[in-house]
Amino acid sequence: MSNGRIAFLIVLIAASPLSAAIEGRSASAVDIAGTPRTNFNSTESIGFLQKVNNTAASTNLIEFSYAVTDPSGKQVFTHSGNAAPGSVVGESASQIAGIPVSQIYTVPGNYTLTATAVLDGQTVVQKAVFAISSPIITLLFPPNGARDLVATPLLFSWSGSGASRYRILVDDDPSFYNVLFEGFTVGPETTFTYPDNPPDPRQRLASGQNYYWKVEGLDVAGIKVAEAGSPFSFSVKQQSTQSRDIALTSLEIIPDAPVDAIGAIPFRVTIVNQGAQSEANVAVSLYVNGVATNDSPKKIVSLPPGDVQRLTFVGMPSQEARLAMIQAYSEFFDDNMQNNRVSMTVNLEERRRREEKKRAKNYACSQAWELVQRLAGNSGELVRALDGYQCAGMEGEGMSAEELNALLEALENKKAKITRAWLQ
Repeated sequence: MSNGRIAFLIVLIAASPLSAAIEGRSASAVDIAGTPRTNFNSTESIGFLQKVNNTAASTNLIEFSYAVTDPSGKQVFTHSGNAAPGSVVGESASQIAGIPVSQIYTVPGNYTLTATAVLDGQTVVQKAVFAISSPIITLLFPPNGARDLVATPLLFSWSGSGASRYRILVDDDPSFYNVLFEGFTVGPETTFTYPDNPPDPRQRLASGQNYYWKVEGLDVAGIKVAEAGSPFSFSVKQQSTQSRDIALTSLEIIPDAPVDAIGAIPFRVTIVNQGAQSEANVAVSLYVNGVATNDSPKKIVSLPPGDVQRLTFVGMPSQEARLAMIQAYSEFFDDNMQNNRVSMTVNLEERRRREEKKRAKNYACSQAWELVQRLAGNSGELVRALDGYQCAGMEGEGMSAEELNALLEALENKKAKITRAWLQ
């Protein structure tokens, strides 16, 4: 026999569902009073509550367990051991309380509670999402002590604390006794542009005057849950022909650039001198999820007006992260600091899938046939059945060449096995 084909069959048998004896009613994160909430800060305590409905009495216990994952999907909390009598028909509940939020907090954002109840081998899983914010806000731009900034437009920025929205306060007195200006973000964004021409003349920033700014984080009810420490000071001036303006105009991933480590991502930052005078020793840094790359900062020795320079950086995101926030900063005080940074978000899961696909082994026909014969060595019946056959091509029944290669690689790495084969 010759030109035979081998096909692999994977058989999945689904078990018949049992009639449910317990049904999910609710799962929630609760405060110290036992009240369900969706927003917490990292300095308070939290509890978890789940309720189920038992429709049939049992001599066994209803066993409850809890797990919490952070915004990146990493598990940060587990608890088991709570139980309720299965003999009681109707609602049963389990609650754990008094957990310091700091025990589960990693970064601001949405956390997911997975509440599980088991009775007589039947499982009910309920989920709830709640947000944790940090009580501390870090002010970024304008930096403390910045002087002679271009007044229009003036952009404020800060690190997010996970609050639902933010209040921006500006005053000419560090006590903020009689606030000069109060503004709000629409949502959790962490930038705010000061109005070009506010209706109140007092709110029009004057050249040479010292001003102070700070930010407060608010929850959905408008209650303050986070704030900056000491306010930052700054002053403004009008644009002039001798303006200084270093702009970061783009941030991009360099396609197909060689890197030394798996998971490393090469980036390119474009810097332009949009001002009217030559600048020297312009420092630029790249941050991946708030951490500076090992090759930061980099300096441009000389940057004449209108000149364009491009710097490359290599970022190493955490292997556990799903997304990466990439930010490039020009560490240079000029007249227009709002364009001294640029940012982008990278979907790391999607990127890893593409990289794995590139690294996937591409089997030649002879390699595939050798692998199949080697793996069949433990089955004398299968070896005899293969006798006299040879590989005629890399096409599979209902399977692309790419899928067939992935299956062969899984077989070679012992992540799959041949359970049954037939010849055509």
